[in-house]
Amino acid sequence: MASEPASEPPAAATPRDISGEGVYVTRKRSIFSKWLHGKGAFSSPANQPAPVFRSADVIQEGYMLKQGSRFRMLTKRYFILRLEEKHMTLGYYTSKEALVLCSETPIGPGHALYDISVEGHHRLELRHGTTSLIVEVETEADFVKWKNCLQEAVR
Repeated sequence: MASEPASEPPAAATPRDISGEGVYVTRKRSIFSKWLHGKGAFSSPANQPAPVFRSADVIQEGYMLKQGSRFRMLTKRYFILRLEEKHMTLGYYTSKEALVLCSETPIGPGHALYDISVEGHHRLELRHGTTSLIVEVETEADFVKWKNCLQEAVR
């Protein structure tokens, strides 16, 4: 009796599954990762799902360097600015491939955007109250794109 060749198991779904409609499926950070990075592992509801959104809602995406709040070191993160019902949301992830959510914030009229570039470093600061997010973009072209998109979001 001849055996049929074993079919290969289906490939595991990647965290960024772009289907026919272009859907981004993200993942939440583990509780250990939140605790390790001081992100309030037990303050956010555990039953809150990770964001899922369509590619049509994405305004701008790409890698930027984010300045840490405690040690002020720059870390490469994948940012996605997307349109929601009444505002835009800026989220950043560990990488484009994994799409593990680090943090996200809604952006609106209460925010202010500042160009804090210094010689050779294209930097933007997004402020809301006493909190700020400082990012650095590698190229002048990307800097202009991000600046224009974020300025539109804070209006």
